[in-house]
Amino acid sequence: MPIRLKDGNHGNTRDNVAKIPAPQSGRKFVTCSHPRSPQGFGIRITAPPKPSKRNPEPREKRVYMLRCNLNDQQRWYQIGEVGTWTLESARAKAREMRMKVDQGICPITENDNSVDELTTKDFVAAYLQGSRIQGLASKSDIEGYFYRDVIPSFGDLPIKNITKQMIRDVVRKKAALHPNAGKKLLIFIKQFFYWAENEDLINNNPAISMRPKDIEAKKTKTSRKRTLNEDELRAFMAHVGQSGATNTTNTILLLILLTGQRPGEVAKMRRGDINLEEKSWTIPAEHRRKTETKNVVPLSDWAAEVITRAIQERDRLPKSPNKETKTDYIFESTQGNHQSVNSLSKAIRRMRRELRNQYEHPWGHWTPHDLRRTMRTGLSMLGVAPHVAELAIGHTKMGMEAVYDMHHFLPEIRSAQIGWADYLLNFQQDF
Repeated sequence: MPIRLKDGNHGNTRDNVAKIPAPQSGRKFVTCSHPRSPQGFGIRITAPPKPSKRNPEPREKRVYMLRCNLNDQQRWYQIGEVGTWTLESARAKAREMRMKVDQGICPITENDNSVDELTTKDFVAAYLQGSRIQGLASKSDIEGYFYRDVIPSFGDLPIKNITKQMIRDVVRKKAALHPNAGKKLLIFIKQFFYWAENEDLINNNPAISMRPKDIEAKKTKTSRKRTLNEDELRAFMAHVGQSGATNTTNTILLLILLTGQRPGEVAKMRRGDINLEEKSWTIPAEHRRKTETKNVVPLSDWAAEVITRAIQERDRLPKSPNKETKTDYIFESTQGNHQSVNSLSKAIRRMRRELRNQYEHPWGHWTPHDLRRTMRTGLSMLGVAPHVAELAIGHTKMGMEAVYDMHHFLPEIRSAQIGWADYLLNFQQDF
């Protein structure tokens, strides 16, 4: 039965909407007979789901909707949730949408074609332009997944023709190389189809029952093999000192390449871990998650010089007298906090052109960890013994060798570090 929702002050409108009884199951649509409401405007109320541990007191969902006919077919268009939208703003939006419908234009896609003639990519474009995506910090990330993975796979098909198997194939293809990215893609696809279902673009949501475990069964483990080629090494040495990243970021990246240690270990480098007289760096066990053992890294002259400059730069930075810190990180993002590996990755993405960071199939552009792999590969190229090269980048001895061979090979590792630094000097251009 139509009801007349009145506008009021001091939240009376929300109270009025909240008094509409919810159905025991399923959902119902209540039209609004207010003079300022267009024909077909109302509220769709969905019964609350069953209680669960995660949601012990579920509530019903109330959404402002517009019901109308477009191209001789009944359509439902979602405006927004009650509480997020005021009644008057929802009415105004409904009037705007109703005018487009009367002109034969779909208010979602702004397209005058029949909804059945539109493809999935048309609705993806409308979804990405919606307020729920435009206001997110991860907007560009979400757009990238759709334009790289979804649209090339089934963007030209009608949205009603998309099946669960199609979605599974796309997600598994992504997860085969990048498992975490595959899970993200599945989440974004599910959110898109939830939106399409709420807009009544589809009757059945093909992604509703899909979970990450659905894509993990056929996940293939592929070891990453990306290294920097000579062109990229030359560009790195030429531009890392004058590119768009901060001096701190540049120094960390250079030390990853020079020493071959993990990006997180370099980012957490502390003054107390450095012995400039002996030219060594002791990485404490708590900074080495994979091995949980300390590691002594002999430093080349170049690496020691870079660290010395970094310490001097840190000492020149002003300190807040009101903030006491117990850490002595050399590379701080803010006082008392070390630089994050994520910030290094973002900096490299910003500098791709300057660094000539090329896309190599199937690994993509090089990342901070690929600098470490480049160093390890370079040691083999220089003729360093495999067991010394492994120890030089912080790997531990394995099997019986770990039980019986107690030699630390520090002189050999130092020689390898110096040889690698001398090799990189060939690529240095006014660093």
